[in-house]
Amino acid sequence: MDNKHFPNKLIEAFNNTSLLEIQCEKYKKAYYPDEDIVLQKWLERKRIYFYKREILDYIFCAFDSINEVYFMLKEAL
Repeated sequence: MDNKHFPNKLIEAFNNTSLLEIQCEKYKKAYYPDEDIVLQKWLERKRIYFYKREILDYIFCAFDSINEVYFMLKEAL
């Protein structure tokens, strides 16, 4: 594999697995405008952290299930 394209291939492979999702705020200014767009999406971040997509689905589902209970209790009190 060509060393120049190694990071792009690695990132593309990571993205294609769909196991983790990159989460973070992007810089307002482009610091790496000359980089390939695949690599740029990672380099233009203030911090990088990951969530398993299944965990996010679980959190959203849990929130939705408690949402109605919360409002019912709020109204009852």
